[in-house]
Amino acid sequence: MKKAIELADTTFRAYKTGNGDIALHLRTYLMVYANADFLAKIRNARPSLNLYEPEKPAGLSAFMKEHPRCWLQLPGRKQRECELSYSCYPASRSIQRPSRPGWVTLETQDIADEESTIFYCSAKMTVRGDEDIFGDGNVSGLIIANMKMVFEINFPGHAPGQTIVMRRKVAVTRRGRGW
Repeated sequence: MKKAIELADTTFRAYKTGNGDIALHLRTYLMVYANADFLAKIRNARPSLNLYEPEKPAGLSAFMKEHPRCWLQLPGRKQRECELSYSCYPASRSIQRPSRPGWVTLETQDIADEESTIFYCSAKMTVRGDEDIFGDGNVSGLIIANMKMVFEINFPGHAPGQTIVMRRKVAVTRRGRGW
């Protein structure tokens, strides 16, 4: 079966918070394999404005059976669930088009090609500051962790309720001050 979804980047960044805890952030993009017809369906999946109708999912959420989930296992620790979020509509860019002398108009365009489009995605987790996740003497501030993401999708051309499980080795790197 053809691919449905994948991640563009899987590097978690670790930051010290004001109270000494460690915040782990993954900021990436979901690569969703969607042709023009499926992309149009995603764009047209909008919530109803009628307050008396039940709320419907919008955009990409309309094609997810359940909200995706993410777990991260740091070296020598138990697997913990991350808070995962994603945009319902494709990432877009603005393009300047000349309209008349001295004037331009901005045209919004999805970032996509003939077979895929991208959606913003992020995961975050907080670790207590007294836990040394990088290990004593780790000058470079870089470790490898195990990540698991689960998507239950209802994409056209795929089995209804298909479960996609991504297991990856991911880099966790130190960022910011206070280390």
